[in-house]
Amino acid sequence: ADDTISGFVITNSGSGYNLAPSVTIADSGGGQGAVGTAVLDEAVTAGQLSLSGYQSSSGQLIFSYSVTSGDCEAKRGTVTLTKSG
Repeated sequence: ADDTISGFVITNSGSGYNLAPSVTIADSGGGQGAVGTAVLDEAVTAGQLSLSGYQSSSGQLIFSYSVTSGDCEAKRGTVTLTKSG
């Protein structure tokens, strides 16, 4: 394995972020988690969220989030992932 992430799916991305959210990929068993940085390409207003995810057996990254404050609904942006550990 070359430790390269080739893609991921955000199933419920939200919107109206005040700041770009942190990205953490939690270990769902047998591997190591990763962290990343979300970069938004639109103005943001308010909101805070918790984002989590895992890598499926096919290598796809699956993310989910919960809103911890404000009203969040993402419109578009990118996520940069960095392997940790």
